Amino acid sequence: MATNDIFEYRANSDGSLAGVYEHDDDAGYFYLYDLRRHEGQRIIGAVRVFVGPFRYDRHDLAIRWSGDERVVELIVNGMIRAAFDVSGQQEAAPSIPSN
Repeated sequence: MATNDIFEYRANSDGSLAGVYEHDDDAGYFYLYDLRRHEGQRIIGAVRVFVGPFRYDRHDLAIRWSGDERVVELIVNGMIRAAFDVSGQQEAAPSIPSN
């Protein structure tokens, strides 16, 4: 990964699932990982969130689980940019901002 690439994650309380954000110079994706699976088979959901360079500071990025851990959200600059409902593995993302 280049020095300006971003990789952030937050696992749920039992460590079985994780919300993962990865961004390189070209695009940013929010993933739902099943950490119980073998490496290379962990991605069970993906949403493209950004196109182009990441325009925010790394500190503007947060991954948050709901209290009941049914939903994991990607929050950038105080706004929900993507989410997964892990009970039904449904994803949601607003339109993709581009430069």
